[in-house]
Amino acid sequence: MARDERLKQHLGNGTTSTKAFSSLDRHVPIDARFGARLRDLRKERQWTQLYMATHLGIDRSHISDVERGRKSMTLSLIAVVALGFEISLSELLDHL
Repeated sequence: MARDERLKQHLGNGTTSTKAFSSLDRHVPIDARFGARLRDLRKERQWTQLYMATHLGIDRSHISDVERGRKSMTLSLIAVVALGFEISLSELLDHL
């Protein structure tokens, strides 16, 4: 699959996860890879975006945009996410 097709697949339908990105897909923007990682973690815990937003104190629409690779997070927000998921920053950013 071509680079543009992978990116369209991720950004278009919202179903791609970090598991779909191999180590060869480093050309996929980091925002898209991080968004997929965030979605994976949220779904593993069976959290809705609304619950995650309330739990972490982050606007739900921002979480949605990050998961779709449309927006990025500041380092401060990434640290909040790691704390909220009770994982280290390195675990959160692993395999990006």
